Amino acid sequence: MELLSRNFLNSIVWVGDFELDYKEVNLNVLCIEDGDTEVHYLLRLSDIVYFFYRQEDFEHHFSVIDVFLERFNDCREVRTRHSEQMQDYWMLQLYSGIHQALIGFKELNLSIIKTS
Repeated sequence: MELLSRNFLNSIVWVGDFELDYKEVNLNVLCIEDGDTEVHYLLRLSDIVYFFYRQEDFEHHFSVIDVFLERFNDCREVRTRHSEQMQDYWMLQLYSGIHQALIGFKELNLSIIKTS
């Protein structure tokens, strides 16, 4: 998945309110690029096959300390769901320490909302 490079993933510092709709997740993310430029993106993940969200403080937005993107079938978190049909799917994992979001998806659309 070239669109979500390691540099982009490492620049994500915050996840805003997100929407889970039928077969689609919309994530508002804040990235810090070039050292100090804040860029807000909308990540639209579709063909959702797995969604898990854990929180301890009942908020739908959180700071991000770690991000992982890997092939769905390589993800240990969903080991029991591995199959031939999942070869083209990805798993995005966002962690804050007290929040954890796991999203299994096939398609991705990325758009800039605002730059400051």
